[in-house]
Amino acid sequence: KVELVYVTDQHTDDYETNEVTVIGRQQIYQTLWERIKKPAKDQKSSLRILKHFEHKNSIVCLVSAIDLAQFVEKNEHYIYESNIRKHLGGKGAINKKITATLQENPHNFFEWNNGVTITVDNFSTIKDGKLDLEGAQIVNGAQTTKSILDRKKKTNNLDAEVQVTIIKTKNEEHQRNITKYRNSQNAIKGKDYVSLEDYHLAIHHELRSIGYFYEHQQGSWINLPVSEKTKFGGDEIYNRYLPDKKERYRIKDDSAIASFVSYFEQRPNDVYGGIGKYLPTGAKYETVFDDDLECDYRYFLFPHLIREYAKNELGYDRKNTQSKQKRYAHNLFLAVTARIIHKNILGGNDDFKKDVSSLEKIIRDFGLCVKILRITDRVITKFLEDTIVEDKIVEANTAHNFFSNQVYNVDMLKVIERKISQEQEEIDIIKKTISSL
Repeated sequence: KVELVYVTDQHTDDYETNEVTVIGRQQIYQTLWERIKKPAKDQKSSLRILKHFEHKNSIVCLVSAIDLAQFVEKNEHYIYESNIRKHLGGKGAINKKITATLQENPHNFFEWNNGVTITVDNFSTIKDGKLDLEGAQIVNGAQTTKSILDRKKKTNNLDAEVQVTIIKTKNEEHQRNITKYRNSQNAIKGKDYVSLEDYHLAIHHELRSIGYFYEHQQGSWINLPVSEKTKFGGDEIYNRYLPDKKERYRIKDDSAIASFVSYFEQRPNDVYGGIGKYLPTGAKYETVFDDDLECDYRYFLFPHLIREYAKNELGYDRKNTQSKQKRYAHNLFLAVTARIIHKNILGGNDDFKKDVSSLEKIIRDFGLCVKILRITDRVITKFLEDTIVEDKIVEANTAHNFFSNQVYNVDMLKVIERKISQEQEEIDIIKKTISSL
């Protein structure tokens, strides 16, 4: 039998007969998503336990630290993928205390530590002190287990015992809730919950496919082996916007979200004081990351490239000691760049995200894009030197108050528009160039 499948990048309704199946954009996304969302699926492992008791779909176990370390070491390539964050490199106070307890008070470790939670698709009955697991994921206790593994690599003298709770569930929403509510050892911040969001995981995989590492899971870059880091090489053109540093291919989620909100949502003042409100659990998260937001890596990559170029080539960096106002204006730079590109050059859509394909053409023409970014630089420089703006900064008492509350209000936008109009001659030249692309 020959099966005919029609694949298109357009949106289609589900359609399937005995003769033909139609697969559109959404169906492709869903198929790929099914492949990437459960890296532990069908992975088999086993854990030796000392004591246990069962309750409903759970087993609470007493496990020796050395056995737990061996379990993690053997399955480390997939075991943490559902955790809110990976091991943070031993830098935090809690991580250091875990290590200190292992070294100095191993016999108290069981009482002093919160333990580890593992979700599985299935587990077997215990035989010969060993529990066979299927699809195991450490959803709480990454710091504990990695600290134990680090200690094991230095010495096999691990006398500690650990409480391990194993919960059987195939329900993804249930697993997310287990992950969310069981995390308390390190203070959980909004950015840590990004790793639980399907949207950001999908962006992570999209960016990975073109050579960039979207760090949606705290600590995931730090814990990536050097051999894996070298696989990220980015894109030849996009890399020209980035500094020549060893971490140039790393994109931090909170910074990327701030850039997205500043550029596409035109809210630079909102994120100046902190990105928390636009992270999961934040008051404004769902106003941006709603069901209508397409999963498109370009929404995050392009503003990131613009921000990095502005920071490293145009002085929009907090280390800039020559311009005390410009150093705070990186979010404003993104917003004004978007205004120039989408309103003055492209014209048309009020929703700038609808112009992302046109924006891509501009970004990929590095020389042309740099001309636009230099126009933005002149606009912002003149804006910050305007007496109206200088007076407002003085009235606000601090630059922080001005940039977080007033920099993009109606009065300031009028000043920005005047400064943009002064660049109209060069903008018109660029418009003609773009129309021929």
